[in-house]
Amino acid sequence: MGKAITQRDAARSIDINASMLGRWVREHRTNDYHAFRSNGKLTPEQKEIRKLNAQLKQLELEKRTLKETTFGSIGQRSLFPEMFIFPSQTLHLMLIFFLWANT
Repeated sequence: MGKAITQRDAARSIDINASMLGRWVREHRTNDYHAFRSNGKLTPEQKEIRKLNAQLKQLELEKRTLKETTFGSIGQRSLFPEMFIFPSQTLHLMLIFFLWANT
């Protein structure tokens, strides 16, 4: 095994201030040993916050889109909001109507 050295000697050997090394050690110990997160390593809590923020943005976009298709751009309720909300069902109904009308 190697010889134990003090923080001061370790800091001096890599040419940094001893208080900086002490801060790094303290952060490493108090943050469940997740050190040096500035280079992309996030804590589980930070990852969860990013995930929740992304979900929130997606839901806000969906809400705005739904509101715009339902009420239109001038604030009036659309006569057929389902045509915008469920395009596959609308196409299906149009096909049924076309076939019925041409029989």
